[in-house]
Amino acid sequence: MKVLILGAKGQLGRAVIDQCQVAHISFTAYGRADLDITHLEALKKIIGKNKFTHIINCAAYTNVDLAETEAHQAYECNAQGPENIGKVAKEEGLFVVHVSTDYIFDGKKKAPYKEEDRANPLNVYGKSKWEGELRLLEQLPSACIVRTSWVFGHYGKNFISAVMHMLKSHTQIKAIEDQVNRATYNRDLAQALIDLSCHSGIFHFANETPLTRYQIVQDFYRMAKENKVPILCEEIVPVSASAFASLSLRPKNTVLCTEKVTSVLGRKPRLWETVLKEYFDVAAHP
Repeated sequence: MKVLILGAKGQLGRAVIDQCQVAHISFTAYGRADLDITHLEALKKIIGKNKFTHIINCAAYTNVDLAETEAHQAYECNAQGPENIGKVAKEEGLFVVHVSTDYIFDGKKKAPYKEEDRANPLNVYGKSKWEGELRLLEQLPSACIVRTSWVFGHYGKNFISAVMHMLKSHTQIKAIEDQVNRATYNRDLAQALIDLSCHSGIFHFANETPLTRYQIVQDFYRMAKENKVPILCEEIVPVSASAFASLSLRPKNTVLCTEKVTSVLGRKPRLWETVLKEYFDVAAHP
């Protein structure tokens, strides 16, 4: 097994590198500056020179709001990129694992979303990711697509990684209480991508426990207090998503059902409480 990791500079790509190193899996990793997935010939050149068996694609345009004004860039990376990967993988006979998003759904379903549920993205980011799924599968029907949500970790910037900073620097924090989702620890997702690398089809992966951002901030506050971490925050105020200016429409409830991945891997995704403690131990005491 020799893996080509794309999008290696992002929080998920770096986590995949870490997991490959732990498992002693041979890999080569490229960030966008080294290998841009929107350039088909560049992909062909790199892949043609190496005897890869698998591609794990973590490269994506992920700025949801900015995508509304940079639609061309979003579609290039999130739609054209996966299509290019599919073309080259088909020619070379490679397995492909591609990361997608819960934002392909409109959030109107009351129950958790299953893999076969109808896509209806509300914003450019979600539409570009859905287009990427379709184009990849058109080129490579055997590809593995893993949809996930609210990815966080010790690398990069995201809402959860910013919570500790906010607790230490703000006396009051406003947090959204009317958007529900499942957070995903990048280490757990990275391991799932590796474990699914020889499978085909669409899978949903996120850590157990539906949450709002308000609940996440509350959990961090509680753990900070328990661990005697000095914080400035005195009040956490629940607010509607409408309280924050946003260029894009965002779904209210895109909790993913993970029964399929549990059945295939033989284990449930870890609980939020478990991964939060693991994350917090490092985040609170860097």
